[in-house]
Amino acid sequence: MRVWMIDAVNMTPYYNASLCRALLAEQCQVTMMTSPFIYDPWPIYDGLEVRYGFSHFLQNERLLQLAKKPLARRVMRVLEYPLDLMDVFLPPKRPRPILHFQWAAVPAFDMWIWKSLKLAGYRLVLTAHDILPHDSQRPPLGQERLYNIPHRIIVHTQTLAQELVERFPDTAERVRVIPHGTLFDDVPECSRDAARRALGLPSDAPVALFFGLIEPYKGVECLIRAFSQVVPDLPEARLLIAGKPNTSIESFPGLIAELGMADHIGTDLSFIPTERVPLYFGAADVVALPYLEASQSGVLLAAYRFGRPVIVTETGGLPDTVEPGENGLVVAPGDEHALAAALIELLSNQEQARQMGARSREIGLERYDWRVIAQRTMAVYRELEGD
Repeated sequence: MRVWMIDAVNMTPYYNASLCRALLAEQCQVTMMTSPFIYDPWPIYDGLEVRYGFSHFLQNERLLQLAKKPLARRVMRVLEYPLDLMDVFLPPKRPRPILHFQWAAVPAFDMWIWKSLKLAGYRLVLTAHDILPHDSQRPPLGQERLYNIPHRIIVHTQTLAQELVERFPDTAERVRVIPHGTLFDDVPECSRDAARRALGLPSDAPVALFFGLIEPYKGVECLIRAFSQVVPDLPEARLLIAGKPNTSIESFPGLIAELGMADHIGTDLSFIPTERVPLYFGAADVVALPYLEASQSGVLLAAYRFGRPVIVTETGGLPDTVEPGENGLVVAPGDEHALAAALIELLSNQEQARQMGARSREIGLERYDWRVIAQRTMAVYRELEGD
């Protein structure tokens, strides 16, 4: 079975690499079709067949300098994208591989390309990581027609499957639920003490972690305000905010100072390379995902891989992935008081946090193992061979 895994903008490189490796282990001939990932020197796609068929300008030093700003980079991607597609798909490949798209780079344009590929005899699979773009109540131009094209659509939880079908009823017969797997499985863990020494944190302080790209929908300001309610009960508590901002963070320093949290909240507002990821998860007693809205989260599955309890909000597929009271707590999105109470509950009881973290690790191994995910993905591919 021959598959092209396509993520033209390399939106989810760690997910892509884990899925491709697992498929390869199941004897699937998979080629990763993507663009260069410029942030992380870690060999994310090591051992895989990779074709960097998109965003060639990222491999040109002079053009890369022009593309330093995100807006300029997006414009350059869009301008190059049609040429990249023609280079990748013309002339048609024989035998035709299954095309498994992870993201639609430009939905209004992709719908015509996907329709043409389908008419040419390609079998198309889409993983819908997000049903709609974040902070959007309406489908972007071309999104609804795009969902009508793939032969199968994969979502990560049953809640997301229900949401997809409610919004786009014509997808009902083509939706399959396959969970998101644990992340950073190939990265060595770091002990709590060693991680805290490396990050300059007290060895005995209760520590909460927010990790990942900082976006408006992720509720970081809500978390900062909630943490100011934690400190009166736990004066030694610390909050780490680590990740690359994809939005303005000008309000963060002022808010932290206004709340008197400068000694309690530490920030690393940059892309965290893979080799440093174990430091942050190793140092944390609990991982907080205070998202105002979400579909699923790779950070949640990373917390399971590192054996950490989680606090998530009741949005999207997040609650589907948590056992409340066993490996984490679920609170209402945007509820600062509930979030603060959950943080106090876990940070004030180290033994409970350790037990819940151990359960997170078990859940990761039991339900979100990439071998099982690959087998279920292969089953979807086989359905298409029988169509």
